[in-house]
Formats: sequence, structure tokens, C-alpha cells
Amino acid sequence: SIRDVAFIGCESLALIDIPFAVTSIGNAAFADCPSLNTINMYPPIAPTVAADSFDDNPTAVLHTPPITSGYDIEPWTNTAKFSTILTDVYGDIII
Repeated sequence: SIRDVAFIGCESLALIDIPFAVTSIGNAAFADCPSLNTINMYPPIAPTVAADSFDDNPTAVLHTPPITSGYDIEPWTNTAKFSTILTDVYGDIII
């Protein structure tokens, strides 16, 4: 798990790789990180995410496996805010 406010306000954080072992991301864990522009999520299961985990990151792009692979990103699209969501992760490779 990534705890509440773990990286809040981290101004130099630009990229996050969230491995499959992460099962949950807490409140405001990555909120107010103005340089954050890439979040990569890897299979097999999307972690649960608090509603404000990624608040105030206007350029953040979320990369996930294709929805057709059974990867459920609906909890993310309903709670977290991203400028773009791309389904371009295959295994541990982004295409």
C-alpha cells in the first residue's frame, strides 16, 4: 500500500511506476505534485485508489493495460483525475 499523503507536494516527482504488488493508494498520496506527468500501472489488478490521491496534477497521464485484458480501471476513472488515460501497457512494457 501507499499511505495517505505519502508524496503530497513532491515538486520534483515526474514519473511513478505502480507495480502489481501495490493493492491500495491512500488519500492525497500524490496530491499537489505539479511535475507529475506519467503514472504507469502494471497488471494483473488495479489497486484501489482514494478519491483525492492524485488531486492537483493537471498534466498527469495514466498508462494502464488494455481494458480488454480484464484490467478494471473504472475505480480510477470515477475517483482520480487525469488529463489522459492510455491503455498501452502490456506486461511490464509500455508501447
